[in-house]
Amino acid sequence: QLGDTLPQFYLLMKVHKIPLKTRPIVSFPGSLFHPLGVWIDKHLQTVAKTFPTYLQSSFDLLGDFKTLQLPPHRRYRLFTADATSMYTNLSTKESIQ
Repeated sequence: QLGDTLPQFYLLMKVHKIPLKTRPIVSFPGSLFHPLGVWIDKHLQTVAKTFPTYLQSSFDLLGDFKTLQLPPHRRYRLFTADATSMYTNLSTKESIQ
């Protein structure tokens, strides 16, 4: 029943980070807003899948790399990026309180 559950807090490990870091997650499937979140996710997934650059998983990316054919005798570089300090205007200490 809606509202009968308590929020669950857990951490996801970022094993690719050195030193090891975590991402905090608060799951609250029984909340009043959960059905809205499910509805939004369903519709955003539908839109996202229409983009030619959409990848469902890293396995899709690996499959694309395996079939990628590039002209020989050229140098190629693969770049990746990771967003950091996205909310520098928010005080971490005050946000936690």
